[in-house]
This record gives sequence, C-alpha cells and structure tokens, in this order.
Amino acid sequence: KATIPIEEKIDVSEEIKQPSGLQLQQQSQKVALENNKVRFKFTNTQNGLRLTSVENLQTNRVYQLVEADLWSIILRHNSGSKTVISPSNIQSNFSYAFKVMPNKKILTLIWSGMEITSNDVLKVEAVIELEDNSPTANFWIKTSINQTSQYSIYRADYPIVILQKLSNIHDEALLTPFVMGRLIINPRTYVPIYGELPYQSQLAIIQMHAYYDIVTEDLVYFASRDPNGYTKNYGLNISSQSLGFSTIHFPENNLITKNYLAPFSSAFGVFKGDWFDAASYYRSWAIKQSFVSRGKLK
Repeated sequence: KATIPIEEKIDVSEEIKQPSGLQLQQQSQKVALENNKVRFKFTNTQNGLRLTSVENLQTNRVYQLVEADLWSIILRHNSGSKTVISPSNIQSNFSYAFKVMPNKKILTLIWSGMEITSNDVLKVEAVIELEDNSPTANFWIKTSINQTSQYSIYRADYPIVILQKLSNIHDEALLTPFVMGRLIINPRTYVPIYGELPYQSQLAIIQMHAYYDIVTEDLVYFASRDPNGYTKNYGLNISSQSLGFSTIHFPENNLITKNYLAPFSSAFGVFKGDWFDAASYYRSWAIKQSFVSRGKLK
C-alpha cells in the first residue's frame, strides 16, 4: 500500500478543462447515470464518487455493490519499487462532469493533484459512457503523471466492481473465460478466491464474465471490448458474501510510460438471462470485430 496520507480533500469548484459539452456539477450526495434500461447510482464520499448500485429498469431488480474504489494504479519508481495508489489512500482534488449527446450520456470522474512527492503528481480520469437502449455501460480510464516524474504508470485496474451476493448461495452461477468459457455453479461455495486471469492464455481466451441468479435469471455482465488483443488480466474476487470483477490494464512500455489512455473499454451492466444470453450478448459485439468478422479459419 502507498505510505502516504489517507486524509482526502474534495474540491468541486476547481475549473475543469474538458471538451465542450462537459458541464461541471455541483457537489451532490447522490449521482445517477441512466437510460431506459439501466441506472447506475453513485454516492459522493470523501474519496470521490463510488458506484453503489445498478438497477435493471425493465424488471426493477436492484443489484447492490460493495462500496469500493473504482480504480487502482500501480506506479513504478526508477529504482524498481512499486506503489499502489487508489482514491482512498491519497489526497486529491475530486470533481465530476456530465456530457449529454444525441445517443449517449458520459460521466467523467476526475481525481487530480495527487502528490506522491512534490515532484510526482498523478491525475486519473475515469469515464463511464452509457448509450441509449444499452443494458451495459462502457468504462474507460485515462491517467498521467508529470513528465519529469521518477515514476511510470505500470498498471491500472479499472473498473473494479464488487457485487453483493445475488441470491441463496446454492442458486447462483458464474460464467468465466476459462479456456473457451466455463460455467461454475454455486461459485460462492469455493471461497475465498482471488486471482488474475491473463487474457489470451488458457485461463482467458474470451473476454467476458457473467454472474447470475439461476432461479430468477437476474444477470450481471462484465467484459472487455478489445478487438486488438492488448495485454490485460481479469481480476476475480469471490467471498462468501460478494463477487467482484476488474479489468487490469498494462500500458505498453510501462517501465517509462507517463501518460496512459486505455485503448479499449470494459462493459458492465445488468439484464435478464442466463449463460446463453450472456454469450449471445458478447457474440453481438464480437462478430463486428475483425478477429471474427473475417469468418472461420480455413
């Protein structure tokens, strides 16, 4: 963990230099991003906005999340040592902004002025993009540290989402990307589990997960949308009371990188269905990508 002060400062009056259309919001205890299918609710804390629930607006099912940091950054010092930075372990100036477009809404969360030392200042922008009629939102991350810093951006975990249990421990299922996909019945009976699944290894050939209630078919979907096969891991965190996912980004040249903009998004949302519906939803994205659209191998 970072050995820096935990005390936080929030300053939503700071001017944000963002593309036209983004509007600085006054501090509000509750924030929501929604369309006609799904609503993401956030709570404003001393560490910035935290995602607290996701609601399927077509069934009124509310999925509660464990309040946790949305992101974590690992910085690497020139000496080789590494420091973990998250909203809850460093002082920052936090602000957020909305942008409304004809077919989507964008919520941008900004943590700036994070001083590792007086000469090493980190900034993180977490973007959540919700298209009309979509049951899932796209999550992007952008982070930078000053060019003269002795640190590089080694790794970025985003989004980090931890769901409270969906149902009875014996009425749940988890679809994982193991090999070509593996369905685990009653995943919370195999606890505790924390692991990282490297993409394009035997542990994760596809890019999706699904966690659902077998009886009601209330389903949580989590996937990356990366048509180019960038290096990444998937975090899987299972306890007796919760189940969590994360996308773990590794910037190219991460021993020297000072600026990182994720070249792909992660999709997170909720809808009705089981493993087949989740796979069908993933397929609707995959068949439009070059690695599938060119057809079968011959």
